[in-house]
Amino acid sequence: MRFPALAPVAAGGILVAALGLSGCVPVAAVGAGAAAGAFAAQEFGGSMSPEDAAIADNIADRWNAVDADLASRLTVTVSGGRALVTGRVSNPNQRVEAIRAVWDDPDVVEVINEVQLADDAGLAQAARDGWIGAQLRSRLTVDSAVRAINYSIDVVDGVVYLMGAARSADERDRVVNNARQIPYVSRVVDYISMREPATGTSGDASGDAGT
Repeated sequence: MRFPALAPVAAGGILVAALGLSGCVPVAAVGAGAAAGAFAAQEFGGSMSPEDAAIADNIADRWNAVDADLASRLTVTVSGGRALVTGRVSNPNQRVEAIRAVWDDPDVVEVINEVQLADDAGLAQAARDGWIGAQLRSRLTVDSAVRAINYSIDVVDGVVYLMGAARSADERDRVVNNARQIPYVSRVVDYISMREPATGTSGDASGDAGT
C-alpha cells in the first residue's frame, strides 16, 4: 500500500512527521520521536506548582485504577494544566487507556502524548495509521470552528480514538465527522468530554461513535 507523500504537519508548535509515529498521532501537541520529545520536555522544565502536582497525583491514581502496570511504566508532568505523558507500554490499547485517563481529569487543558510502544507495529500499518492521524490533525487545524489543541488522537489499526474537551455539541460533531471522512478509517471511537470554555465540566459523554 502506497500513501501520498506527506509534509510535516504543525500541531501545537511541534512538527509531526506522520510516517514516524508508529501508529499513533496524539493531538494537542504531538510527539514525533526524540526531537519532539526533547522539545516538549523543555517546555515543562522546573518544579510543578501545588495545583499541577495535585493533578499529576490524580492522574497516577487514575492509572492505578485502570491498570496498575500503567503507573509503573508512565510518567506525567503538569504545567498550567498541560500534561506531558512519557514512557513505554506494551500494546496500543494501554496507550489509549492511559491518555483517556489523563483527559478524564477535569483540570487538564492539554495533553502532550509522548507514550511509545515497546513493540512497534509493522511498518505498513504504522504508516497507514500515521497518515490517517496526520490527515485528521490537518483537518482540525484548518477548521475555524474547532479548537484543535483541545483534542488528542490515537489511531490503532485504522480505528481512530478521539479524546479531549469540546466547547459545544456542534464542535464535537465536527471533530467526529472529520475523522469519518478520512480514507482507511474503519471506525471512530469518541471519548470527547463536554466542557464549558471557562468554568470546567458541563457534563461528560463518551462512547463508540461508529462509522
